[in-house]
Amino acid sequence: QEISTDASPARGIEGIVVYKKTVDGFVVVFGNEVVASGAVGDPSGLVVTNWHVVEGSKRVGVMMRTKRQGLFEDVAMKATRIIKMDKQRDLALLQIQNPPSNLTVIPMADLEDIEVAMGVHIIGHPFGEVWSYAYGAVSQVRPRHMWTYEGSDHFATVIQTTAPINSGNSGGPLLSG
Repeated sequence: QEISTDASPARGIEGIVVYKKTVDGFVVVFGNEVVASGAVGDPSGLVVTNWHVVEGSKRVGVMMRTKRQGLFEDVAMKATRIIKMDKQRDLALLQIQNPPSNLTVIPMADLEDIEVAMGVHIIGHPFGEVWSYAYGAVSQVRPRHMWTYEGSDHFATVIQTTAPINSGNSGGPLLSG
């Protein structure tokens, strides 16, 4: 059986569908003097991001995408408070104050459903370029992985990916198709 390594048009269509379906569930998180990503986790305005994004921040805010494509002047800034932080796993839970009633929620997957080589999509804000899209594959799932980031030790199960991740993508999830 012949295996093709050419880019699949179906993958491109899948990416368009995933982007359009989920992009409004991603927010720009402002905290700790950084611009990063977060995902709306439920209709009440809970947002998941990384601990290192909001750690030490006095004030945290999020910007939400509106109908026009990703321009800062076309977004809604919302005050946000930190509900919970897990330094060890590098996670933070935020609450949007007075969230809009029409939030797009990003559903969370079960870790057991993640497989090596499955395609994954990323929507984030690399280098401040808001609501950008990237595609890759799961390279490996690393249980009990330990790492150090800016002097802090962390320990969690992590998903290694081939998708490009840059400053500003922190806090955003991987999406499956």
